[in-house]
Amino acid sequence: MDSILEFDISSLQLYADNTERLLICCHSECGFALSTARSQATSHLRDKHNIPRDIRDGLTRYLKHKHPYSFRNPADVDPREDGSQVHRMLRISEGFACRECSYRTINYAEYSRHASKEHLSGGHASRQRVDPYYDDVYPLLQNGLDPKSVYFPI
Repeated sequence: MDSILEFDISSLQLYADNTERLLICCHSECGFALSTARSQATSHLRDKHNIPRDIRDGLTRYLKHKHPYSFRNPADVDPREDGSQVHRMLRISEGFACRECSYRTINYAEYSRHASKEHLSGGHASRQRVDPYYDDVYPLLQNGLDPKSVYFPI
């Protein structure tokens, strides 16, 4: 029997959400949806969690060719409406919500760049100039690992 057919993603602490069609890393320090393009999920396990090659071996092939359904790219998933129910496998974080548009992030530096470019005409984004443009929000749920991931309040 083809051993790839029997690949157990839960042994790698991965969760396949068949409703959203997302692959989610469930390691305690993670909780992010992963892209399955190329070998990104396998690379994530290697780089972030030091999972040995012999344990990861075959994951990329399984996800591409043998898993019952294809996964969506987390960056392409539409954000849930504000106040949506918590997804039990995704990380919850504190973050920043722009008062002028729908931009959200957990990274202040990312928010400062956004405010400078979009709302301050490219001007210097000092804390004094940026502070009036955002609200602190908790909790924020993050779809993926990328800093440009979709965030939404829950």
